[in-house]
Amino acid sequence: GARYFGKFFRLTLLALILYFLFFVLVVDPITGKIPDWTGNAPSEVTPFIYYMVKNVLVLLVLFFINMAFDYAKIKMVVEDRISSSVAAISAFGFCFKNFFRTYGLYLLIGAIGIIFIILYSWIESMVPQTSFSTILIVFLLQQLYMFSKMWLKGTFYGSQLALYKEAT
Repeated sequence: GARYFGKFFRLTLLALILYFLFFVLVVDPITGKIPDWTGNAPSEVTPFIYYMVKNVLVLLVLFFINMAFDYAKIKMVVEDRISSSVAAISAFGFCFKNFFRTYGLYLLIGAIGIIFIILYSWIESMVPQTSFSTILIVFLLQQLYMFSKMWLKGTFYGSQLALYKEAT
């Protein structure tokens, strides 16, 4: 951890700047224009649809940015890079060049994470938390859910590393 802390910290700061610029330069202007585009709409459904489409597109772009910075971390470790900005630019290039493979993998593993969330929520809502034994069961379920989140993060990096090594 100590060897890569500085590199990953710089990469995190770069990602925060990119997220900030994305929201200030892209998301906020689009959000401000939606009332102008839908001002004469006969129902509230039209602006609602515009906002939902905007939110889905923003989410997909955020997924892509997050994925690219995952690959930047991989590049910094595998290629022993010093510059976080060069690693980020190189990672974005790698992600664009292998768009369907990288983004498809990211969305597939993300879907597994969503399945874990739904499964946990469903099971947790089915168990009445009225006695010590049921509270203990829910506690163990929460621990299992936390383990699945850590496993999923490891799966993200492991599969992204395997895809990166295969593609290079």
